[in-house]
Amino acid sequence: MGKPWWHILIISAIAVFITLMVFLFFYPVPPPPAKEMKEAREAISLARKNKADIYSEELFKETMNCYDSAMANWRRENTKFIYKRNYSKILALAELSSNKAKEASEISVYNTSSLRVRLEQELKDINDLMAKINKIFPTYPLTIEVRNKISLGKMLMREAELAYREGNYLQAESKISDSKSLLGSSYQYADENLKSYFRSYPQWKIWIDSTLALSRESHDYSIIVDKFSHKFFVYLDGTKITEFTAA
Repeated sequence: MGKPWWHILIISAIAVFITLMVFLFFYPVPPPPAKEMKEAREAISLARKNKADIYSEELFKETMNCYDSAMANWRRENTKFIYKRNYSKILALAELSSNKAKEASEISVYNTSSLRVRLEQELKDINDLMAKINKIFPTYPLTIEVRNKISLGKMLMREAELAYREGNYLQAESKISDSKSLLGSSYQYADENLKSYFRSYPQWKIWIDSTLALSRESHDYSIIVDKFSHKFFVYLDGTKITEFTAA
């Protein structure tokens, strides 16, 4: 009498097992977001190639934050039972990361191009300023401090040109700014001093004439110093007999 019950239990267990297998087979398993994450990585790689981490820094940081969050959520979902995993947040973050990477890449290309053009003009301006300094003030009696500023400005200008040629535009921009400050202030100082020099020239001319007149009257030696040309002249009886150039 008990044997049919065992048959029923066995058949029921098999039926439940088959039903469960059919359910598991046909129940949709959420696919992992591998494709979307790969697209995000490729977009990030292109952005980094276009130096978005340098020339679109904030947006690139947002890109990486989205990608890192997506990866962290993916790892967390993978710890769950396969049918309980939910990748919707990961998909959204991956898409956001990909879009931000593309935008950062485009902005970086634009910023790099604009910066390159601007720096090219600024380097030209500094070279023009340096040419003026070399032309007008090579022997002018500048202070040691100003001459040191000019030397440092020249050195920074050369370093800026090298950085520019190598595509290190932010470094070039920083050195151009420092060079421009040093050379600009030095030129302004020297220019003001030169103008002051020539404003005083009429008075100096009077002193020179009176000194030469005294030399003629006393039949004695006189020395005239020209600080601008770094020369001094020796006169006797009001007539120049020799001149010397200061080292």
